[in-house]
Formats: sequence, structure tokens, C-alpha cells
Amino acid sequence: MIDISRAYFYFDTVAPSEDDLIAYARRVFDEMDAAAENILPFDDYSLYLSIEEGSLKGSSKIAVVVYALYLGIGQYGSFVRGLETIAQQGRAVARAVITAASDDKMVQHMPKGTTRVDAGAASSLERLFARVRDREISPEEATRRALEILDPTGSELPSEAQKEIATALEAIRLNPKQMQLDLETEESSVPSSGPTKRRGRPMPDAQHLIVVIERKRKNSQPQFLKEYR
Repeated sequence: MIDISRAYFYFDTVAPSEDDLIAYARRVFDEMDAAAENILPFDDYSLYLSIEEGSLKGSSKIAVVVYALYLGIGQYGSFVRGLETIAQQGRAVARAVITAASDDKMVQHMPKGTTRVDAGAASSLERLFARVRDREISPEEATRRALEILDPTGSELPSEAQKEIATALEAIRLNPKQMQLDLETEESSVPSSGPTKRRGRPMPDAQHLIVVIERKRKNSQPQFLKEYR
């Protein structure tokens, strides 16, 4: 499996009750599930969400098998156009996770928040294409790195897929000079809404509650885990 959508968030909030944290995680997971269903073109994928208190940290990821990613890219015509489209879709789902996490009543009035989204392997491939376009690396080197990202064991992508990636990189039109691009991540900070009185239940010494919700297949039942670490 390979990641195609990832979101990270942090909110400086009071320690919620265990029940509140679990309910929050379920709401964010449901929004991620709905966004993936509406946006992504894949027949199957896995979903993962982790929420940790102290203050409130979360991360999500969606993954597909490598060959499904290759087929997904191919359905949009050229490899470059397909890669851009899949990356946009992955970031769109990640932004939906951030929206759900930050708009929730439990954190929407908190004074500090930091978020980041990317499209996993699709973002990494976009960066490789940009580096070839800007003459930072050769198409041959980019091909090698792309295959390391997608298929480090060399056993999942068929030879025609490897050739198509190499051909797409060879066909990139080079820029006359280097340009600074950042295609892999989007970061933002949620502006402060004023001081917030910190109160809540006492937390165990040096331990935080972590709630994980994971679904390994699109149509399987979510698995739920909670633990103190």
C-alpha cells in the first residue's frame, strides 16, 4: 500500500474527556470517509486516523495498492495530467479532514492551530517531475527515484508501467532557468481567537490518550483502538 492523501493537525486546546475525544475522532473519521468516497477514483483503499490528546494532535492517511495508483493516473490520459489530478484529489480529501477537525465545536474557539496536507506518493512524484523540469536532476535519476517511491521491491509494477514513467519524465519540457516550487505540502496556521481558559480532566503523568480508527478495505468495518502512551 502507498499513501495518496495525508493530513496533520495540532490544536492548543484543553484536555478533553475520553468520551469527547472518542466522539471527536469518530466525527473526523466519518468526514474523511465521505470525502474519500466522493472525490477519489479508486475502487478500494484503506483509511487511517489517529487522534492524540495533549494538546490535540491528529494525523490521517489514505493508501492504495501501487498498481491501483498507476491505473488511476492512467485513466486521465497522459501520465503527467493523471498525476496532477490524483495529487489534487488527495490534497482535497486531506483538506476535508482538516476542515472537519478544525470546525468541530471542541476546537473551533481554541487560540492556536497548525495544519499540513499532502498527497503522499503523488506529491513526491510531482516534486520529481518539477526537479526534472527545473534541470535539477536528470530524467534517468528521476525515474530511478520514482520507482523507489512506488515500488522499492521491484515486484509490484509491471514493466510497461516502469517504461511509461521513464517516457513521461524524458518528455518533460525543461524550463530555461530554475524556479522555486513547493508541490508537496500545504501548511497553515489557524489565527488566534483570543486567550482560552485551560481546564479539563487531570491527565496521567507522561501519558496521553490516543484514539486510532482504521479501515483496511473500502467496504470493511472500521477498527477502533484506544490506549495510553
